Order: sequence, then structure tokens, then C-alpha cells
Amino acid sequence: MTIPERPTTGNRPIASLEDDELLVIPQPHRHTQRPGRFSVPPHGTIQLDTPEWTRVINLAQGCLPRHSLESSATLPATLSISLKPTLAPQAYTLSITRSGIRLQAATEQGAFYGLATLRQLIRTAPASGLACHRILDAPDIPTRGAYLDITRGRVPTMDSLKQTIRTLALHKINQVQLYIEHVFTFANHPAIGKRCSPLTPADIRELDAWSKLHFVDLVPSLASFGHMAPILKLKPYQHMAEDLGRGVYEDPEASHAPYRKGWTLSPAVPDSYTFINSLYDDFLPHFTSDKLNVCCDETYDLGHGQSYKLCKKKGRGRVYMDHVLKLRRAAKRHGKSIMFWSDVIQRYPNELERVPKDVTVLDWGYEHNTPYTRIDNYLQRDLATYGCPGTSSWAALFPRIHEAQANIQGYARAVKRSKGDGILITDWGDGGHYNFTEYSWHGLLAGADYAWNTAPTKPFDTRFCHQTIGTKSAGFRRALQTLGDLTHTQFGPYYQSVWKHIFFESPSHKLFQDPQDHAWLSRKGEISKKKIRINQHFAEQTHAKLDDVRAAFTQASKQADDPMGLLPYWIFAVDTLRYASTKLSEFAGGAHVPRRKRVALSHSLEGLSEEFESLWMARNRRSQIRLTLKRFRDQARHLKG
Repeated sequence: MTIPERPTTGNRPIASLEDDELLVIPQPHRHTQRPGRFSVPPHGTIQLDTPEWTRVINLAQGCLPRHSLESSATLPATLSISLKPTLAPQAYTLSITRSGIRLQAATEQGAFYGLATLRQLIRTAPASGLACHRILDAPDIPTRGAYLDITRGRVPTMDSLKQTIRTLALHKINQVQLYIEHVFTFANHPAIGKRCSPLTPADIRELDAWSKLHFVDLVPSLASFGHMAPILKLKPYQHMAEDLGRGVYEDPEASHAPYRKGWTLSPAVPDSYTFINSLYDDFLPHFTSDKLNVCCDETYDLGHGQSYKLCKKKGRGRVYMDHVLKLRRAAKRHGKSIMFWSDVIQRYPNELERVPKDVTVLDWGYEHNTPYTRIDNYLQRDLATYGCPGTSSWAALFPRIHEAQANIQGYARAVKRSKGDGILITDWGDGGHYNFTEYSWHGLLAGADYAWNTAPTKPFDTRFCHQTIGTKSAGFRRALQTLGDLTHTQFGPYYQSVWKHIFFESPSHKLFQDPQDHAWLSRKGEISKKKIRINQHFAEQTHAKLDDVRAAFTQASKQADDPMGLLPYWIFAVDTLRYASTKLSEFAGGAHVPRRKRVALSHSLEGLSEEFESLWMARNRRSQIRLTLKRFRDQARHLKG
């Protein structure tokens, strides 16, 4: 996953006008192309007028690896970095002339972002050199974050986490949160996180220091209300669960509700707060950030179990907000202000008056038609507010990239318009986290792009394919668009992409009975809703298009740089979709499938399972891979009958 630092890209053809396009992520706000080119010499000098800017030295020498650092301004330099106090804190100017490169910034962080732009230009420059440009750049949104789920089954290796943070930082992301429910070794609670390859305190401290080197605030995020089943289903902690960890409810209307066991920490149990304080004591001291995301989303069963009488007396919204305020006090003991997801509090607008001004509200919604102006409800009350779109990669065999791009751009524009405080791009791992992070880079970098410049003029996909795959091929871009169209299909009541359900469900499932219903579709990136039938014809059409996509990806894997190593993962994603379309084609309409075909499908699935494990282990800890491998085994057994 390491992105090579190199000054040229080898024997490239003579530059054309297309080579002079500024195809970087994020796209700078203002740039002017000038006549001529600068040929980067193999050896030279980097002048740094502010030697205390130690964090930019490595990046500067990574851009020009055979150049020596010179703090004196008396010698000619390939690259000069100097202070310009009149610029905004994260802004920079970058000037490439026929005689050299000059970078100016008011802060070391601004210089880092200027070097990040220069790095992309140098890495993809033609052999004839860099086109002359003058760039003046600054972000539209001050805080640009990425939220990475590492708790639903897959914990990346430390090398992967560090490279992920570095790559995000080099695309001007300045906040990262790692979502944790249980994958941390809590000193006072050794039963939590067992068999899950949890992060250790030393891991967190190392990641925290690494993040600071890259101007990233590593914000702790710990489920502290809902989403606590991995803990509350354990016997020592069941008594604190709203349902006692085993589906016991006081509310007679909830006795048969399909709530997940152990889901919500009960605010009616005094031990809950002793427990939360203990978790925070173990967890928070390892982060230098002054923030904590306490989550508090999707508290589905609140008021139905142990807090039934309390909620009847005070109201569910009041009980919910009381809990958030207690978490705020617990976090303050560690010098941290809290942020929390908005989905519950937005149902109780009267409780918004009780949200203190030092609390950040995280407004989330993941659809292309999310009501983005909802953030105004919080900003009008002078509350710090982030807009939080998603990569739409979870519960899908490949991300619904068109949904994600529309969602991200919608939130970014709303945050800029309303002068919100930040944007946080979320990437979840529902159901065992079988969706690889490598799938999500399209959405994560789209988030970095739109958060910095909410109205880029160059198509994102053109710049993405150029920078992260190393290709300007229109055929490759069309293949990526087609893949996004195919995986987008959200059919009837089935969550996210229908292909995920077809892949994992038994052939006896009603999806294989030629159902007809409305679906959200994408065609060339345009999203619409229409009635479709999930049948053999649908499967065969999809499979034919997937064959074309695979051919384009395979060709790119032989010809493009693919510096992040994404294509092996993307080709695997295409193969899972091809398998699902074959499975649907065979079993559509409840057809009888001969045993030999069922066995052949089973063998194909076993091959995919082995490749999945290999790809997982290349960049992740063992963690809870067993969750997904079991799903593969169960399906193979169903196929064999």
C-alpha cells in the first residue's frame, strides 16, 4: 500500500496540452498556467527559510529525494519554501517557473499542503518536466475528516493504518476518527475485545504521534450508548444493557420487537456511569486530541427495557439528553469536549436547547437526496456542526460510488454555505466488514476533494484515475462508472446494493423468485427510481457488463502504476459481482439447478473465499475474519444441498 516517492514517472512521451492539466486531488482553487516547463534536475537544493518547520522536511525530500536541504537563501534552489504571514493558516502559494519552484505559506501546515500538491504534480509529470503554474489555494471547510470503522470485524495492521492516515493527510484531510465499540485492550476490562485483534494503548499512542506529524487530529471515538452489543452481551456487563443482554423488555409493546440483544447501555442503571468512566479512564489518556466522539446513535431500544419507567416519567428525549450530558462530564475529566451523532436528538427538537455550546453535533445522512439544510437547525443555535456523508461502501460488494459522490458534494456545499465547522466522511463496515478499505478510496478522496474545494471544475473521476490508478484512459473511467451503476441497484426493501443480498442469501430466498419492485438505479451516474424485475435477463445483462469492466481493470493492472495497490481488490469485487449474477441467472424463477452446476458454483465460491482471506491478511489483522468466512461456508453448504 506504500505510495512510492519519486521525482519522475519514467520514460513518458513528450508532453501534450493534456499533460499540462492540473489533475490533482483536491483541485486547487486558483491556478494560472504559464508558458514553459521546468525540468527537475536529478540533484539540487531545497531551501527552507523556516528551519523550525521540521514536519515538512521529510515531505519536501520525498518530493525531491536526491536534493539536499539548505537553510541559506544564498544558493539557487530547485525548491524554496518561505514564510508569507499574510496568507490564511492552511493556505499556500505554489509557483512553478522555468527556473524553479517556490512555495510560500503562513504556517507549517499550509506548507505541508502545498508540498502535497507539488508531490502529486511531480509524481505524475511527463519526462519533459513540470508545466509552469501559479497556484493560490486554501480550503473551503476548515475541518476535513475521515471516519473509519475498525470495529465491525476488520482491524487493519498498524502499517496499513499509518499509511491510510498519511494518504488522507496528503490529500489534505486533517482529522481522522477510528470507530471503536470493543476493539481496544481496556486494562480494567480484559474480557472486552478478546479474539478481535484489538488495538493496544501503545498502538494508539503510536498512531497519535504519527497523525500529528501529518497535521491530522486523531480524535477518539467510542460507542457510549447504542451499538454496544459486543460488550453488553458479555456476562459481566449484561446487567447494564437496556434488555439485560438477552432480549428482556419491560415495555409490553416491545416484547417481540426485532431489537439486537445488548444493543443499548441503560441510563436507568447506576453502574452504567461507573462503567463508562472506567472505559474512558483506560482509553482517553492515549489521545492528545481535545475531542471525543461519544457516538450515541441508533438507540433503538431505549425506553423499552430497564429505562421504561424512567422514560415514561421524563420522556425519552430528556433521558437521552441527560445521558449525553453525563458523558460530557465524564469526558471533561480528561480535558475533552464531546461530539455526538444527530439522528436521535433531531427527533426531540426541544432538547436541542440543552446542548451546551462546547458540544459538536454530527449530522449524518447517506443518500443522494439527504436534506442537507438540516445542519441549519444546529448552526442557528450556535452549535458546532459537522456534515457527515458516507462512502456508501458498506453492505455492498463494491461501493455505490454515484450515491456517495452526490451525498458528499451535497453536504460539502451545505457546510460551506452555512459556515459549518467541518465535514466528516464516514466509511462503515456493517456485517463483518467484508467491504475492503481499498474499495472506499474513491469516496474518501472525493470527500477530501469536495471538502477543500466544493466546486471543482475538473471531473473528480478524471483526477482520481490519474492520481490513484495512474491512467488517463477514458475506457477505464467508463468501466468504473459502469461498475458504480451496476452495484448501485437498491431494490425494494433490501438495504444498500441488492447484489450483496443475492451473493449471501440462500437460493431458496425470495429474491430468486423473479420479484418485481421499485429500485433506485444509476445510469451513467444519474440516479433515478423505477420498477424492475430481478430475473434471469437482469442477471445476464449485468454479467455481460461486468465482463467488460473486468477486462478494463485487468488491462489497467498491467499498464497503470496503481501506486496504492487498489486494482487487485477491485478485480476481486468485480468477481464477487460476477459470481452473484451467475448465481441469480441459474436460480432465477426458482429453477431447478442440477447438482453438478450447484457444485461448480460452490467451488467458485470457495475460490473467492480463499482469495478474500488472502487479500484481507495482506493488510489487516486476523481480527474477526471468521464472521465473513462463515458466511462463505454457509453458502457453499446451501449450494451443495
